[in-house]
Amino acid sequence: MTMDNVPNQTVICQCLKLLNVDPSRNTSLDYRARKLFVGSATLLFIEAQLHQRGSYKVIAEHLAANRDFQKFLQLESISAAQLSRKMKQLPMANLQTLFFSIMERIKQQTKNLKGITPGIGKLNLLDSTGVTLPPILAKWCYCSETNHGAKMHTSLVVVDSKTMYPGKIIASTKDIADHEVALEFTVDKDATYVMDRGYQVYEHFQQWLEDKIKFVCRVKENSRLTIIRERELPKRQKGFIRDADVKLPGLPGVFRLIEFYDDQKRTYRLVTNRFDLSAHQIAEIYRNRWHIELFFKWVKQHIRLVKPHGYTPEVIWNQMYIALIAYALCLLVKLTLDCKKSMWDLLQLIRIYAEKPWEDLMKALYRKPTRTSKGRTKRNGRPPKKAKKSMEPRLIIR
Repeated sequence: MTMDNVPNQTVICQCLKLLNVDPSRNTSLDYRARKLFVGSATLLFIEAQLHQRGSYKVIAEHLAANRDFQKFLQLESISAAQLSRKMKQLPMANLQTLFFSIMERIKQQTKNLKGITPGIGKLNLLDSTGVTLPPILAKWCYCSETNHGAKMHTSLVVVDSKTMYPGKIIASTKDIADHEVALEFTVDKDATYVMDRGYQVYEHFQQWLEDKIKFVCRVKENSRLTIIRERELPKRQKGFIRDADVKLPGLPGVFRLIEFYDDQKRTYRLVTNRFDLSAHQIAEIYRNRWHIELFFKWVKQHIRLVKPHGYTPEVIWNQMYIALIAYALCLLVKLTLDCKKSMWDLLQLIRIYAEKPWEDLMKALYRKPTRTSKGRTKRNGRPPKKAKKSMEPRLIIR
């Protein structure tokens, strides 16, 4: 698959074309719409999410100032009030369909990647992130007197150290615990599901064992586990405390317990049904759980999921999917172009060259570095010492 090189078409229009969304009127979805259709509104909101446009007014002003974008959307102008109403009216099922179609294309493009660690296979990381909302405007998502908000439960597919994508999400209010939706995610027998202590439910462990769903879950320090037999600890790898077969309270299944500590002397207890791997490999699987934390941080910082355009359930759910579609679009561009730059570098270039011709982005992506210096030279084998700055405060009055 390659991106079409359409003369005089801007970078942002070329990127949005990858979504295969028709901006014209849809006979079923746009029956009563006069001007702003579901397709054009979806593309407009995705572009706004990529560029972190903070309000409907800014989105409307950008559209009014950009003729190429108007032509692409088949929309000359729109008001902030119309955008606000449309965000509430966008059918979430339509956004979900678009999201899953992009995920399927990403899955096809990454199917030959061998995983983040040889011999372990594909990892699915389970976790959730929250969006805090003001109590006075979001009583529908009450969790406690001081905590109102929505939650995005996510299954992150990790296919290598630089390529990961959300395979599935479940949106909820903050009062829904992580373990309550765990069974909705764990369906792929070819993946290993990696979870933190919030997913510790012994009945789920037993069901995954019977259904042959591979998992690695951290458990609490006070978990009641009955040790059946001890396994030999790795001799070359330091930090391992225990490798044993265990039984859980009231359940017939036999599981494996791995205990180890990290460089900061923090102890981890992992329960898994993967008896085919070494203790070191299981520890490595859990260490990769950090990737989902980085994913949440990336989406919140660079796509600004933390700042919604409204506070009604429809707006929150729709913007969650729009933010993930924006992330997926950036990843799809990266995979399609076989780009070696990081996702953040690519997104920055898309923003910089958004209104420029496609050729300008290609030149920037594959531009050779111009720096030829090898760094500051040393004198007599050592760098020059810097003079110590005075600790006295400095004040300048003009």
